[in-house]
Amino acid sequence: GKMRVARHLGQIRRAHGGLLRHIPPQGARLTELAAAAGMTKQSMAYLVEDLARLGHLETRPDPEDGRARRVVLTARGRRLM
Repeated sequence: GKMRVARHLGQIRRAHGGLLRHIPPQGARLTELAAAAGMTKQSMAYLVEDLARLGHLETRPDPEDGRARRVVLTARGRRLM
């Protein structure tokens, strides 16, 4: 219900919203997201981990580089946006 939605939105901090808005449909590498946000890779990794735990993001192998990972929105993350 509405209370569940309100509680859930309370978990989404301002930094989270900024991050979600900047993820392109094909996803982005952590280093790209960190550079775009002007923050360290470690700080970005923390935000991504937090949003993945909440079900808004997931990481997948990067098709262009098997060692890299892409951060992509889940269906839940897209609905939030």
